[in-house]
Amino acid sequence: MKAVVRKQSWISFLSFYALGIISLFVGLALLRSYFNRRAFLTEDTRRDIVQTVNEGVSLLDQELQMVVDPVRELARSLSDSYDDKDAVAQRLKNLIVKEVMVNAAGVAYVPQMVDGNRELFYRYFVKDEDEIKNFAPDPHYDYTFSSWYRSAESEGETWIDSFYESASGRLVVRYIMPIFRFDEASGDRIPVAYLFIDLSRRQLMNSINELELGGVSNYSIIVSKEGDLISYPVHDFILKYKNLTNLSRLPGKADLSLIAERLQRGGQAMLNYHDDLSGDSFFVYFAPIKNTNWFFVLFSHKTNLFYNVALRHRLIQIGLVGLLFLLFLLVLATKPLQGKPKRWWIVSLLFSVFVMCLLVFQLHMSFVTAQRVPTGELIGNRVDLNRFEYFIERRNQQLNKPPLIKIPTGIWVEYVLRDKERVMMSGVIWQKYGKHVPKDIDRTVGMLNADSLDLEKLYEVEHDDEQLIGWRFKASLNIEFDYLTYPFDSQVITAKLFNPDFEKNIMLTPDFDSYSLSEIAGKTGLGKVYKETAWIIKNSYFSYELSENATDFGIPDSVRQEQFPNLFYNIVITRNVTAPLIGYVFPLVIMAAILFYVLLEASITKVSLSSALARVSGLFLATVFAHLSLRNGLEKLAGTGSSGLTYLEYLYFIMYFFIMLTLNFIFYIHFRRKGDDLDDPIANGLKFMYWPLLALCSLGVTLYFFY
Repeated sequence: MKAVVRKQSWISFLSFYALGIISLFVGLALLRSYFNRRAFLTEDTRRDIVQTVNEGVSLLDQELQMVVDPVRELARSLSDSYDDKDAVAQRLKNLIVKEVMVNAAGVAYVPQMVDGNRELFYRYFVKDEDEIKNFAPDPHYDYTFSSWYRSAESEGETWIDSFYESASGRLVVRYIMPIFRFDEASGDRIPVAYLFIDLSRRQLMNSINELELGGVSNYSIIVSKEGDLISYPVHDFILKYKNLTNLSRLPGKADLSLIAERLQRGGQAMLNYHDDLSGDSFFVYFAPIKNTNWFFVLFSHKTNLFYNVALRHRLIQIGLVGLLFLLFLLVLATKPLQGKPKRWWIVSLLFSVFVMCLLVFQLHMSFVTAQRVPTGELIGNRVDLNRFEYFIERRNQQLNKPPLIKIPTGIWVEYVLRDKERVMMSGVIWQKYGKHVPKDIDRTVGMLNADSLDLEKLYEVEHDDEQLIGWRFKASLNIEFDYLTYPFDSQVITAKLFNPDFEKNIMLTPDFDSYSLSEIAGKTGLGKVYKETAWIIKNSYFSYELSENATDFGIPDSVRQEQFPNLFYNIVITRNVTAPLIGYVFPLVIMAAILFYVLLEASITKVSLSSALARVSGLFLATVFAHLSLRNGLEKLAGTGSSGLTYLEYLYFIMYFFIMLTLNFIFYIHFRRKGDDLDDPIANGLKFMYWPLLALCSLGVTLYFFY
């Protein structure tokens, strides 16, 4: 008999230590896998960035070479006929028509002395909406004193970074090629004129947009070594800010000055850039473009690894294995107290606390990441909008759709209220109709998901060939909320904006020019008056969703049937969990504590069966009433009632299970106890396992809903 007991003791001993060692090694393996996965995701992103930049540099080098070659050829062909100035001017105009990357071209002759006078000859032609315009210089304009001409004299063939061209009043990027004549006396080539072309920044940006940059949120720019903007996704920024130093003075963009400083050292580099205003972080990688003084710079949006589902799962797996190892350590640490109840109380309570910490961590991860899922393609600023518009224009060409008619649209929400199955929203909507918008287009706006929409015109203004119309609106939006994860749910209120003229290819675009930078970074278009006290409005944003309608709405050649961009205005709300936790969870905690007291009392004292049953029955009725209160509250929230069982209801079912477990325990104690012998191993085991088992059941339900 003693041998059997000794054998069982050794098996228990080895099993216990095997559990600890296995859990340790599994935990370390999972931890290593987690960090390797993080490093892999980061390194993989970096490789993609480097590859994209190298492709961009190669593409731009080819594009610029295609621009330079015709100019070089023209300069060589004119070396014997440069005196025919009219023919030179005509060939320059032909060059502008032929080359899409060329926005302007001109010629500046080296001054000559004629009859004692200094003779100048200068021609400058600019492409303006398929029309070639000749900008005659001011009679007193002496181009030989300009910086670009002096650069041409000193360097010959060269690219000139951004500068202000006084003749056309434009900020231009110029390539210059000398025309030489051969001096037979000296045997030298002497420059007699300088041909120059101005690069089309928009076409340059289109070439960059041809690259797969990894999403709308990624973008690229071209800057000179001194930080001058050669190309930027928002063309107006080039004219307004001119260089990275000026851009860095904008709110939240101070890190751009660090990039400008690093560019001056040349070469290639990977940097980090954080926009303090929007909270977005980017990898920044740049490389020089051959034969120029420019750099191709890619801003690649950093995906917060905390929101990666696989990594979050791995963290929870590490936590679960860690619980086993923690149990091993707790038992090992309390071994000096072996044989004393105090030991198992320490193990029970500490283990329960760590299980609840893991539960709270899972809820926190799910609650935070639930806010990060956008509806469609998120458009956070004008850079995102520029790239998305280019994508749509290319798609329209592939689908043979007519050209886009863009109507800038803005919204200002002053009132939001959830009313059973509807969301009531009111505020102001405005639209800008430029000169490119046909007169026969309906000047109004609609909401696809509105059961009712009332528009009252507030103002109508004409300014600089642009018509601005604003309406006060009241809308009842049909939006279905999902309450399965109540009270840790996050919802998105979406207003689906559209123009009711279905026959034309009208694309509504966010009017970012009408918002301040701080609004674009956070709560775009939200006033300070909200009526949703049960919710916290986290942020708002514009987005696009491409439609795939199975009907043409009865309209021949409908443009809205396939790949049509619908503009959404979204408000992200998360529930204020304070009231639900106090109203529904806190009573559960109190009832669990009372139930534990009943169980503890029954295990250590003689309690009459009727008294114990009365207490358990009272707790059961209290739980039922609390559960009914929760159901009634959910039905008021969801209107016609919530579908399925919510997260909180499963916690109530756990409580029902523990009530039944305690009831069976009381019957067991009553019928199995002999005399005053209260040292029952089952009774002791259940009271020590009560809180760990309750915590583990709650964790299991949490993982079922949020893992």
